[in-house]
Amino acid sequence: MKYFRTLVALAAAVLLSAAAMAQTVAPQPGYVDPGSINDFGNGPLEVKILTGSAQIGAALETGTLATSTATILTMVTTPTTLPCVGCYVGSNAGATTTTVVSATGKTISLTATLGALTPGTSVIAWGIPCAAAPVTGQKAALLQAGQPSGDYPFYTAGRICGYAQNGPGAMVLTFPIGAH
Repeated sequence: MKYFRTLVALAAAVLLSAAAMAQTVAPQPGYVDPGSINDFGNGPLEVKILTGSAQIGAALETGTLATSTATILTMVTTPTTLPCVGCYVGSNAGATTTTVVSATGKTISLTATLGALTPGTSVIAWGIPCAAAPVTGQKAALLQAGQPSGDYPFYTAGRICGYAQNGPGAMVLTFPIGAH
């Protein structure tokens, strides 16, 4: 009897684990309501407009590195907008990105090193919070449902922001680049 219960428990565990492996996660749409802004999170992301139209762009800032340690960057000048906690930081020295832990004045603390950086020449880019309104001069793509290809990649470490000036707004799906 004990052998039978063990066999049944083992069979149940195998069947349940197989069912769990077959699950997939369907992305949920984000909405950009007319007259509002939506923060879709850190790039890089691929955006697909399902209905409506919206301006989609990256919120980021850059600066020149003054000094660095493994996880502390000091910029030459104080940034106009500090990186947000949880935003990505990248450099022109390579494709490595890491996440911001804190930022005050000219100093940015990171979760991990960015790799080989050269003070005075390394340009650092970081994501900033989406603005409350579209920023004059900010380059954003006007995307509409039904445009050719329909999927728009944003290769950036900045935050991906959606703006809808007027109606109808947009329903948007976001994916990691190349995920579908």
